[in-house]
Amino acid sequence: MPVASCPACVSCEGLFPAFSEAEIALDAGKCVLCGACWRSCQEKAIRFENASLRVETEYCTGCGGCEAVCQHAAIKVTQTEGIAKTVTMPAYEAICQTCRRRFWSFTPEEKQCPLCFHHHYGMRNLSCC
Repeated sequence: MPVASCPACVSCEGLFPAFSEAEIALDAGKCVLCGACWRSCQEKAIRFENASLRVETEYCTGCGGCEAVCQHAAIKVTQTEGIAKTVTMPAYEAICQTCRRRFWSFTPEEKQCPLCFHHHYGMRNLSCC
């Protein structure tokens, strides 16, 4: 049936898988859930909602904006063609034992926020005082 004569009955919806022109690889070991990537993604291919990070390549245009703003090199965008993928990674809210701020982590065992954990001089470490 020609597209112009499609009755818009949506009966064909779901017959064809969603297509993607880009692959988003997220390294959870490097990611600190800072939010730079999902705030910069205008297509909402990367979102943080309901205590989880959701990556949907169906919406990704491959612009690389998320990769450019990631200071931890946790995202890699590659141009590729194929069936779209959706990855949902649960996140856990915690309170840093050093600075007492709330932060998100991929594991419930984290005790320090990324800022305190990665502080160059250890000045945000409880053992220094």
